[in-house]
Amino acid sequence: MTKAVFTADELATATGGVWNITPPAGSCWSINTDSRTIRSGECFLPIIGEKFDGHTFLDKLPPGVIALSQNNYPLPEGLPVLLVKDTILAYQNIARFHRLRMPRLQLVAVTGSVGKTSVKEMLRAIFTAAVGEQSVLYTIGNTNNQIGVPQNLLRLTPDIAYAVIEMGTNHHGEIAPLSAAALPNAAIVNTIAACHLEHLGDLEGVAREKSAIYSSLLPDGCAIYPVDCAGQKLLASAADKFHAMTFGESSNKDSDVSAEYLSGSLNGSEVRLNFRTSGCSITFAWGLTGRHQAVNAAAAAAAASALNIPPEVIAQGLANTVLPGQRMNALEHNGCLWINDAYNANPQSMKSSLNSIAENILPDRQLLLVLGDMLELGEQEIFYHQEILEFVRQRFADCQYRLLLLGKRFARAAEQLDQTAENWQFFDNIDQLENHIRYLRKPGMTIFLKSSNSIGLSKVEPC
Repeated sequence: MTKAVFTADELATATGGVWNITPPAGSCWSINTDSRTIRSGECFLPIIGEKFDGHTFLDKLPPGVIALSQNNYPLPEGLPVLLVKDTILAYQNIARFHRLRMPRLQLVAVTGSVGKTSVKEMLRAIFTAAVGEQSVLYTIGNTNNQIGVPQNLLRLTPDIAYAVIEMGTNHHGEIAPLSAAALPNAAIVNTIAACHLEHLGDLEGVAREKSAIYSSLLPDGCAIYPVDCAGQKLLASAADKFHAMTFGESSNKDSDVSAEYLSGSLNGSEVRLNFRTSGCSITFAWGLTGRHQAVNAAAAAAAASALNIPPEVIAQGLANTVLPGQRMNALEHNGCLWINDAYNANPQSMKSSLNSIAENILPDRQLLLVLGDMLELGEQEIFYHQEILEFVRQRFADCQYRLLLLGKRFARAAEQLDQTAENWQFFDNIDQLENHIRYLRKPGMTIFLKSSNSIGLSKVEPC
């Protein structure tokens, strides 16, 4: 259940809907999308999903509730129902109405093909350093879609000073309504890469969809994007009517905020951020590793500085960043170092993680690379899997490594290569793969796992 409550008139104003019968006067309702937990004093908002339709539960609601419904659905007698064209859009409009109740709130919206959760967590840590944990709201888990974003916005309370809202998409037209609900003070497109190409088409399509995050920036808002990426001109054009900031690696002198990866290991690294306009630099050590994470830090720092957070507070927050889930999660077990980064994968994230491993692995340490298929890459999926195989061949040529591959896409990609390596093995199912990992693992070995989440490598337990 969300904390936000609304009168019947406020719900009608927010959604443009019409009540079939007048709800009880003087009452307020919170929004609940789960009919299993609905109780008196709540408004049931039915969601139409791929496998269910919440409208089928309208006649099972307990006494003392109200509901929303799309037009043309049968309604139970006596139930006050707000009739709308689309319940998900209504949900987003209710969230927008609630966000407008918080005029002092500073909200950052984050999207991108790779690293948006990392940037979200970095901003969460920066905001916590600035005002304390109780005054910061952030996207929980993977609730970054059409339903999750309004769900998070409805958690806003007047004592929240900063919010960071992650926004995901895999179809055209999904980011714009999320931005309209959040009304960000700053918005970040972190990366443009080959991801969700089945529906977004190509990298230009990805950039076009992601750039919609700027469409509902507040008038004095800041649009933040990489100084060098695919679709950069599209991003720059979409950001042009706002104050804009760019970020990137220190080798690119045009970045407003640039990142220098000073040193690192699999347990952490040291990073310097340079702010071009002020000439200020900050250096910090943190538990994250990889040059890509240093660039993510530059994106988060750009947004924080746009909200006038001092550099020393930015550094303090970044130093305390902890990433959730299976993101380069390192664990020592039975003498092996297990690194699970199988939360998700696309070609860019795969290369970034593999680069981190290659840069930090000791030459004499045996390495087991366990890679699973990357999904939603469209017609070019075999090409992208071939690209990863060639990358592994070249990047780890001087290492003692074995490569275990799970999934039909990697298998088909290998079939079309001129040659494969003797130390590459292919598996049809995860049980076979796990058994082979048990057979191969030995003390002193580093075992790295990376794939799209639904492939299941994130669930492989150290053995």
